[in-house]
Amino acid sequence: MNDTFENTKGHFQVETSMTFKSIGRRHLRITTQPFQLQKRRAVLLSIEDITNAKNYERAKIEKEKLTAVIRTAGAICHEINQPLMVILGFSELLIDEIADGQLQEENVKEIRDQAQRLAEITNKLMAITQYKTKMYLSSEILDLDAASSINISDPNPDKEKE
Repeated sequence: MNDTFENTKGHFQVETSMTFKSIGRRHLRITTQPFQLQKRRAVLLSIEDITNAKNYERAKIEKEKLTAVIRTAGAICHEINQPLMVILGFSELLIDEIADGQLQEENVKEIRDQAQRLAEITNKLMAITQYKTKMYLSSEILDLDAASSINISDPNPDKEKE
């Protein structure tokens, strides 16, 4: 407002935010226009509260991100699950054919366990319900545990106790 009064130059729809004691943080759009009123300089001030519009816009962006993540995750899971099922199937067949106690038995069981872990990850990807991120190195990545409706506390819930 002071700039408009001093320089007689108006400002159009300048967005800012302010915090009020009674209502908290609000997003505002301010327009000022200089004019003369009975030979005196004055400023016409218009303040529009756009907090709800900003919140809607933020929610819409989050929904679009979530939709993109879910579509991408679905495509990835579909592509990963097909070879994964082959690995799991063949590893089970090999375990059945290897004599107990042979070194290869432990190696094949590790292959099976890691393939099952991949299957759990793809299940989490398919169950994403919200867009949550976490820091990883110097960037943000999807926080799969927080974003998924599946919470797997045991890393191998289906694994037989040996």
